[in-house]
Amino acid sequence: PGSGINPHTVRRVVNMLAPLGLSEIHLSGGRWTEGGMIFRREGMGMGKGAEGDWGIWQTDEGVIREVRALLESM
Repeated sequence: PGSGINPHTVRRVVNMLAPLGLSEIHLSGGRWTEGGMIFRREGMGMGKGAEGDWGIWQTDEGVIREVRALLESM
């Protein structure tokens, strides 16, 4: 599993799938951050919508560490 894995979901996913042979998980651990685009033409975007239109999806080290700590405590 990978999509939607975060500190709020990882415990449930592992508890449900470990008995079925789960051996690894994947996650981006990311969040939207402000992009560096200066010119943002009105009515145009990058197709994502909301903050993703001009933002950058970036891995958050804190999220990765939190998920890892939860997994190690299980």
